Amino acid sequence: MVWVTNDPDIHRLVRHKMLKKWRCTYYGTWYWIKVTNSMQPVLPLDPPHALARKTYEPVIIGRRRLARTTKKKKKKKKKK
Repeated sequence: MVWVTNDPDIHRLVRHKMLKKWRCTYYGTWYWIKVTNSMQPVLPLDPPHALARKTYEPVIIGRRRLARTTKKKKKKKKKK
C-alpha cells in the first residue's frame, strides 16, 4: 500500500512506474476521508473549485508478484 497525494501525476507515477519497478500488480485505490470527532468531513466532499484542498487521500493497493519457479529437467544419461 502506498499513500499518495491527490496530485494525478503522482498517482500515475506510483501506479504505472513504481509498482512495475517493485514487481507489484495494481489491485485498486482506497480512499480515506478525513473527519472530525463528530464524524463530519473536515472539508466539503465536493469543493467549489478544482484547486481546493480535498477531504480525502488515496492509498494505492498493490501486491508483489511471486517469482516464477522453473523446474529444471534432469537430463537423462544415454546408455552406451
